[in-house]
Amino acid sequence: YSLGSNGQVEYEVSLQRRTGCEVHIFDPTVSEPAGLPSGIHFHKMGIAGEEGTITVGGKKYPAKPLWKIMNDLKHTHLHSLKIDIDGYEYETLDVLLERSWGGKSILSDQVDELLLEFHWNAEKGQRPIIRAFEQILGAGFRIFSHEPNLFYITQPAAGIEYSFIHSRVSRAYEL
Repeated sequence: YSLGSNGQVEYEVSLQRRTGCEVHIFDPTVSEPAGLPSGIHFHKMGIAGEEGTITVGGKKYPAKPLWKIMNDLKHTHLHSLKIDIDGYEYETLDVLLERSWGGKSILSDQVDELLLEFHWNAEKGQRPIIRAFEQILGAGFRIFSHEPNLFYITQPAAGIEYSFIHSRVSRAYEL
């Protein structure tokens, strides 16, 4: 699953072509990109703690909890979960860590790889990032890569992309 695309789907297309996996993109703020290859599905839907709406940039968009989306799509496991939702990642992480589905924690038990872009918020300081790392590491994930998003050099919020793999599957990747 890929949360947030801003209409840029190069990563998702590359992943699908290299692996043949089914990819689902969720972004309520943009229209479906033209020419998506077979195996990539676009959903004009946001992720939230409860079914309803989310507000992004002063506009309201439809949203569902991730467990509900997984249930609707008949998915019980995510090999990869990419979250690039420009500042809403902290709320989303809270929901993923607090909720369970089918007797299992969504993040701890049903996700193998977590790709997450953190955005710095000067008003909130370091605490949200520290808390997020504590939560992710506490859920059994380990960092295997990170890099700055250079787009944010000229922007008011810094962005750093982290890749985490769950310890239960890291041995299969020899990490």
